[in-house]
Amino acid sequence: MVIYKTIEEIKEKFDILDSIICDVKWDDNLLDLIITVDYYEGKSISEKLYKIRLKDCFEANFKMPKNMKETPISERKGYIWSWYTALHMDVIKTDCIEVNIITNMDTNWLHAKCEEICIED
Repeated sequence: MVIYKTIEEIKEKFDILDSIICDVKWDDNLLDLIITVDYYEGKSISEKLYKIRLKDCFEANFKMPKNMKETPISERKGYIWSWYTALHMDVIKTDCIEVNIITNMDTNWLHAKCEEICIED
């Protein structure tokens, strides 16, 4: 079910800070990018999973922290949630919708361009 469907609603009501990115996948239609987050509501992880749906996504660039390649695999797996803790989501309307998600590792983890965005539960 769609909870927020306008950029204004998302900016005003959906604060991604400290939420954990738990899944990223393309929808069965191969056009929508879906990012599932375990939503943080101020005091603890809420155990509410929300989906950020980037509809008709035509560009998605992911960037992991620079030091990830040098980090031993055992350490990478030990810090997995640190790599995917969200700090901020920026949504900008230009000739399309641009979405940036910044993670705990001070990385612009995702830069994407799409036609629409919505938050679903």
